[in-house]
Amino acid sequence: MTKYNMSLDFNGLAAFLTALFAILKVLGVISWSWWIVFLPLIAVYGLGAIILVIAAVWFLIYLTFKK
Repeated sequence: MTKYNMSLDFNGLAAFLTALFAILKVLGVISWSWWIVFLPLIAVYGLGAIILVIAAVWFLIYLTFKK
């Protein structure tokens, strides 16, 4: 019996999309602003940073009220 491990790799997908958008922009196929070209990476790393900040705040609150 074969087991399939299905998972989403958002970092890889974001890197692929960013590279694709950058190539299309350099070739003149799209005329988007550069921040839109890099938006997939900004979204993935921004979400990761937000989750990290929330976890750090939760941990500090936990340490403060721990008895």
